[in-house]
Amino acid sequence: MAWKRLHIGPWITVQPTLRGLNQFTARMAPEDLFKSVRGSLEEVLTELHRDVVRSTPEASGDTRLGIAIDINGTTIENLNGRVFSQDEHFRILEFGRTPGAKMPPAGPIRKWMQDVGIEDDLKGSVLFTIRRRIGRRGLPALYIMHEALTRQRPSFKVVFMRRFIEDWNARH
Repeated sequence: MAWKRLHIGPWITVQPTLRGLNQFTARMAPEDLFKSVRGSLEEVLTELHRDVVRSTPEASGDTRLGIAIDINGTTIENLNGRVFSQDEHFRILEFGRTPGAKMPPAGPIRKWMQDVGIEDDLKGSVLFTIRRRIGRRGLPALYIMHEALTRQRPSFKVVFMRRFIEDWNARH
């Protein structure tokens, strides 16, 4: 099994193809083949999701919870799935912040401070200091999606072949 498209941003999009496997798949009913391919895609995306969640810093609690999977398509030709987060903070974790940019908003930093147990004084000077430092120094990119894909991609073909063989044996 090959993968037509692997796109990385604050998301990973995966689209399977059967290129090179026609001699094996030609004997399967189209609906059985689709179930096998979709099942393998679900398994691949589930492992990618686990890897991304594990790699997201624990202090990013709500951001971690916002990492999701979706699968689209009704045929093998248009079947695709993705691991993604619509949380803007995940984008910052993935790509970082440029040094010298304006200070980040107070709300998310305040919540993070509460999550990790940092107390602020009445004037908010700790919060201000953290925001100013992030604005001046930026934040390094973690490339969570890229790293997860790099770790998980070698297993994609193994997952598909195992799933294909299991499904083939269950039907014959």
